[in-house]
Amino acid sequence: MHAAAARTALLLLSISALLTLCANAFCVTSRSTFSGRFSQHRRRSTTGLTSTTGDVDSTDQTVSELLKALDGDGDGGGGAVGASPSGANERTVSLVESLEDSYSGTSNNDRFAPLLGLYAVSAVLPSKPGDNPVGGKWTRKEGIAQKLLRTRATYQHLLPVNSTGYLPTSANYAASAVGEAVNVISLEALFGLIRLNVILRGDAIPLSNDERKQCEEEAASRAKERGLVNKVGKLSSLTVRAKFDPPRIAFGRKGKILNLNLGPRSSVVLDTTYCDDKVRVGKGGTSGTKFVFRRLRSDDEEPNEWRPLLARRPLRKSKALIVLGSVLGWGIQSAVRDPKARVAGISISAVASIVGAIVVFSSGGIEQDN
Repeated sequence: MHAAAARTALLLLSISALLTLCANAFCVTSRSTFSGRFSQHRRRSTTGLTSTTGDVDSTDQTVSELLKALDGDGDGGGGAVGASPSGANERTVSLVESLEDSYSGTSNNDRFAPLLGLYAVSAVLPSKPGDNPVGGKWTRKEGIAQKLLRTRATYQHLLPVNSTGYLPTSANYAASAVGEAVNVISLEALFGLIRLNVILRGDAIPLSNDERKQCEEEAASRAKERGLVNKVGKLSSLTVRAKFDPPRIAFGRKGKILNLNLGPRSSVVLDTTYCDDKVRVGKGGTSGTKFVFRRLRSDDEEPNEWRPLLARRPLRKSKALIVLGSVLGWGIQSAVRDPKARVAGISISAVASIVGAIVVFSSGGIEQDN
């Protein structure tokens, strides 16, 4: 009994720490993190993009150099595909800008179809020094989260509409959705014994010309007020607004320990500046932060681990609170009846109380401001 109580206390303590981080950490996904997901089309797709053989060869070389730079930058951006994305450096910035200069898209109605696939976040080029738009405090190197957790993977996938079984949340834009966006941050603790996945699923809605113009004007005005350079610039016909469901927080490899939605619905504006069959470059529609995504095989196991977690029916807050209340009562009873189990009982009771408060008051870490 003592050993079981100790194990339970350790598990609840770990869950408490992770849920506490959840309250402020998950902006990844709700900010401009999804920018590259809606890349226009592959350079060699059938959407009408044309280029000379020399242009193609030059672009291929640039892409190869970019991938090599990400693999060898020593910052975690490519050596482990999908792990913590690397930051900006002069070489990466130069290669990304070269790809953007070589890229042109079309306004065809099917322009989003070639974008479907699985992607890992390989690099982030923040619009401001110190920004951490992918994962927020979950993945910030100097933050508490990374002292307790190890980032296994960061993914940004684009799937066909309704491929997850979740219909668009509003009939007003259901017909105009061009895909489902799924952001995933996978973390581990205690040498892999504790697994935490944060999943954000949303629907992508293309913006009209007037809506894009309004976003451009707002970004320019905000930059001027803050005395910053406007990194957003002109938005393309690839710009979409991603409307997200509340973040899904899943503990355990199969999400059986705790699986529930925390936080409000959210939305962000996203654009794309380059895409081919290997990488895509995205841009936050309100921040100007850029991202480099690496395309993955559709049958890869790890990029698909989120599917059964999202498919599992989330626990209602009321039921979660009932379970936590039972744990709280068991902990108090153990502490009172058995002096040898007092420390474990008090610890479990305290953790159950904290976790319960977090479940009630947590916003899921959503940050609306880009």
